[in-house]
Amino acid sequence: MSIISSYDVDSSAALTKRFAALATTYVDDPTVAKSDTAKVPLENLFRILEMFRYDAFADEGAGYEVEFTSLAGNTLAVVTVPASAIRGS
Repeated sequence: MSIISSYDVDSSAALTKRFAALATTYVDDPTVAKSDTAKVPLENLFRILEMFRYDAFADEGAGYEVEFTSLAGNTLAVVTVPASAIRGS
C-alpha cells in the first residue's frame, strides 16, 4: 500500500524562487539576457513590475491589463490601467 498525500501540493513557492533566480541571472549577465530563451521571463518580470507600479495588486479597485496587438497578432504593448480609465466602468 502506497502512501499518497490527500492534499494538492502548492508549487507556487518553488516556482517563484525559480523565477527570481532566473531573473537575477539575466540582470547579473546581460549577454544571457539577450538570448531568445530570456525573452518570455523578462517580459513577465516587466509585467509584474508594471503591476506593482500601478498598485494592481491592491484589492481596493479593479484594474485591467490591456494588450495592444498588430494585425499579425504580435504584441506591441501591454498596459495596466485602473478601472476608472476604462470607459463604461
